[in-house]
Amino acid sequence: MPHVSQVTYICKETAYTSNAKMESVPIAFVDALCAVLKKEDLGKLQQIGRPWYRTAKSHYSRRRELTAHLEVDYDGTHVGIGVQHDFHDPFQDLGTQLSKYDVIRHISMGSMGFTPFSRLPIERFRTKVLPLLNSMANAFDLYTPSRSPKNITDALFSGLHGRALKISTGYLGRRCTEFIERQISLGHLEQLKLHGQQWPESIKASLRSFLRSPNFRKLDLFGSDSDLDLEGSNLTVDLDMLSCLVNRFLKGDLRTGTLLCGARSEEMKDIHRAILFGGFLPHLDGLPEPSEIVRNHLVCTMVWTGPGPQTLFAEFSFEEVVQVYLK
Repeated sequence: MPHVSQVTYICKETAYTSNAKMESVPIAFVDALCAVLKKEDLGKLQQIGRPWYRTAKSHYSRRRELTAHLEVDYDGTHVGIGVQHDFHDPFQDLGTQLSKYDVIRHISMGSMGFTPFSRLPIERFRTKVLPLLNSMANAFDLYTPSRSPKNITDALFSGLHGRALKISTGYLGRRCTEFIERQISLGHLEQLKLHGQQWPESIKASLRSFLRSPNFRKLDLFGSDSDLDLEGSNLTVDLDMLSCLVNRFLKGDLRTGTLLCGARSEEMKDIHRAILFGGFLPHLDGLPEPSEIVRNHLVCTMVWTGPGPQTLFAEFSFEEVVQVYLK
């Protein structure tokens, strides 16, 4: 499905050649396009004018972005399901009282303390609920805690086919890793938060690919899963990751709000020690020389100034953490 910017170009090009051709665009096509766009993109689409305006306005005004919450029994045999518009709204049954303008924007698992309208066995979840989720969740955020029944999460990871924009998850087996790798390869993922201590080293290649994605916004390898996982992640931020972001920054290729954070790899610890004690930096293969190095009793920071007004920081704290951010 084309992005709004592409649609804008197509419409303007058509307008220059023939207004009659614009009128011939099938309404069904416009309606199908609007159904899969994010709400903010619908707002942009309204600015194009005919024949897009009326349909885009209708979708924008009626669009509700819902959260689908899955509550799993302790034995992992049944799944409770409820959907919610705003945080304080009561949960509704998935599939009832919903219109064609409603979309699933967030999918979460865990204990919310609500009484689900339906509690289904796992097989019925696969055959009935997942197809409905896929039809309503074209672009979604996904949250799965570390301690979730594997049969449910396997069904979720293998059954969801839409575009994930944000993912927060602990390591939940091979299906989990495959899902993340698939979403990174699709190129729409913006934010990724990984926690838990069993992530395979093989996922590092996909994480580096994610850092090169035009849509990359945030990679958090340190955040713990609330009260369920206090150990953070076994994955670390290494020199290749830092070099990737610095080189993108110097080309003017990073988005506002970029953040990379996590525990330091051994080579990053060497860099921190060299900065901290005023020694020579070790050989930094592929990492451009910083514009400035700042030391104080709390943090040590490498600073790069770019072609624009923004600045990139790599901040080393005494808690064994490094944060790379754009400001």
